[in-house]
Amino acid sequence: MNEQTGNPRPKRNDDLGRGSGRGRVLFWVLFVAVVGAGAAILFWPRVHLLPDDDGGFISRRGETVGLRSVVLYFADPNAEGLVTERREIPAGAILEERVEATLRALAAGPDQQGALPILPREARVMQSFYDEEDGVLYVDFNTALVTQQPGGSAAEYYSISGLVRTLGANFPEVTAVQILVDGQPVDSLAGHFDTSRPLDVATWQ
Repeated sequence: MNEQTGNPRPKRNDDLGRGSGRGRVLFWVLFVAVVGAGAAILFWPRVHLLPDDDGGFISRRGETVGLRSVVLYFADPNAEGLVTERREIPAGAILEERVEATLRALAAGPDQQGALPILPREARVMQSFYDEEDGVLYVDFNTALVTQQPGGSAAEYYSISGLVRTLGANFPEVTAVQILVDGQPVDSLAGHFDTSRPLDVATWQ
């Protein structure tokens, strides 16, 4: 009579082979899933608008949008004021998308000779928000907007004036612009002009 015990029966060689095979398959399935998820996070576009195959753009909501012309303000090299330049940008489905595309073009600097950039090259707009009730547009930049300012009252004036004029010219619903750095208001960009409160568009025309 065979006596039963609590010990499991030993695995045969063929049992071990099948188990290890299933383990390898499971390992590779999980490996591919993890790598795919990591790649998606790493390379997922951080802008609101993506180019399509027909020369247009697709918003994050899947809407196809075209291009629109905007006016950008840059500094005159002789310090005699601001000069304008037209640029084509994606016509985003919402105001904030259009604002951020416009500011990216502004930060990239002028295409034409005889004009100087008004924002540091390293400056990046992180996000924007429009308050319809007050007509205030909040634009949030990275710290380079302040840390990479060249200094001097003229350079700071052109940065503020060019920024506000660009937004006012292309977005008439905006009556004031609040500059933020890392999500917070800053007292000044370079110590000469107060930027702690919303800047009235009409005042900077």
